[in-house]
Amino acid sequence: MRRSVLIALAATVFATLAVLLFREQGRAELSKELDRIQVRYDSLALEFRMLANLEASVRSDYEDMLTDLKQTDPELERRYREQLRQTELAQTREREATFQAFQAKLSKDEAKKEQYRAEQSEKQTKQALDSLAVSKREVERRMNQQEASLLAQNSMAITGDPALRGLMAVHAQRALEQAGGDVNSQETVEALSGALEVLQLNKAPGVQLDPVARTLIKETSGSVLAFDEKGHVNRVHVRGWTKEQVLDASSRVDHFTGRVHAVAEGSQLVLADKDGVRVVAVKDGIELTGARRSPHEDHVRAAARIGANGILATGDLKGVLAIWRADGEKLELLGSHEGSGRYRMMLVPAGNAGIVAVDGTSDLHRVAPDGTLSTIRIPGNEHGWTLAHYKPGQLLLGTKEGGVWSLDVAGGKLSSIRSADGQPVECLAYDEREQVIAAVNAVKMLTVQGKGTGAGNREFRMQLRHIPNAMVFGKEEKLYISSSDGVWPVFWSSRAMAARICELVGRTWTQQEWEQHVGVGMPEPTCSGF
Repeated sequence: MRRSVLIALAATVFATLAVLLFREQGRAELSKELDRIQVRYDSLALEFRMLANLEASVRSDYEDMLTDLKQTDPELERRYREQLRQTELAQTREREATFQAFQAKLSKDEAKKEQYRAEQSEKQTKQALDSLAVSKREVERRMNQQEASLLAQNSMAITGDPALRGLMAVHAQRALEQAGGDVNSQETVEALSGALEVLQLNKAPGVQLDPVARTLIKETSGSVLAFDEKGHVNRVHVRGWTKEQVLDASSRVDHFTGRVHAVAEGSQLVLADKDGVRVVAVKDGIELTGARRSPHEDHVRAAARIGANGILATGDLKGVLAIWRADGEKLELLGSHEGSGRYRMMLVPAGNAGIVAVDGTSDLHRVAPDGTLSTIRIPGNEHGWTLAHYKPGQLLLGTKEGGVWSLDVAGGKLSSIRSADGQPVECLAYDEREQVIAAVNAVKMLTVQGKGTGAGNREFRMQLRHIPNAMVFGKEEKLYISSSDGVWPVFWSSRAMAARICELVGRTWTQQEWEQHVGVGMPEPTCSGF
């Protein structure tokens, strides 16, 4: 019976191996199974030896029994011996056949194991070579990035040759781009902006405006409407950088106490001074409605209107917020509210969900379309500092602490976009097409973040000459900025700056320039493709 059990065990082992092979399990599992078979083989061999010892003991007992039988019945003893010999012969043959089959199978499995080990060794060798190749490429990539960064830094030391400086900065940008480096790195942006400034010296695009424009609104034609606080409205044509006056209402507001604000998406002006509040149409200057008395005793620094005929709000430096409703040619004061802040800005989101005002405190003031007033607390005890248009029904909020938030005006919910960094956000803008947000802080650092800055790249950062009073996104990765020197364009991507530099340079490397600043061989067409 033990022999049958051993044979069944061997058959089970063979069947298990066959199933594993036919099911084509992973090589790692096959290796483990072969190791287990080796253990079973050793156990089976031990069982065979034990069986042999058992058979020897049984044979000794048989011999004693046959000796006794021989004395009583010699013929019966002879037949027993012959039967025993035939049985032993058959068992020996069966055992040998089983053992030989098992050994053959084990040898075959051992061969498979050796083949697997060889394949694994080959695979590991290939992986090692591949890893070495990857490491080599990574080293080359990093070396190329370092060389590009060094070239960008060296370009800033070039004087007297703006074209060469521009070529060096552009080549550094393209080399970084090809090497998978950060094309928005500080040295790259500084090299490009510095080269562009030198190339455009005394001929930079833009227009001069005096007084300074406080509000910029982009028109569908691509032009920009610029509004100042004295009542001038100018249209700036960004192609060719010319300007034309649309309206001059400066004579209709007190020179000392008056302020003029663009409302209703730039279609109207609010003229506020000691004599009251009036609303005029931008297209023809006709007064639409007004009030000769006002609760404001100080300069009105912010105003906004829901649509062309909705609720109007005005806020001054003493923290007085007035809410108005037009009744024909007369403005009706619905109420005034005095707070602890100084009003800085008011804005209405697309969809006219209400007016939002910031006054430098931790509360935002919201005027609903029906004229009711409520407040929204800014998380983290941050203070409202500036606003900008965002997605429909939403505004962007910049705080004195440097945070940027999105505001769902109707729901009153604030969501953090950028954590506070300690520098007040002075100006904000959003580009719907590129899905990027531009922010300028109190130290004149422009930061552009979002999908449009490029996959894998950090946010774009560049130092400006002035803090903007207003800015809007234009085409071709430009921002139109209003500051003390007028309205002018700023590129917000390194590639756009590189393209503009190539346009101004108008040439490629000389052989001497290439060998001195870049490397050996023929000069590469750095500006090709722009």
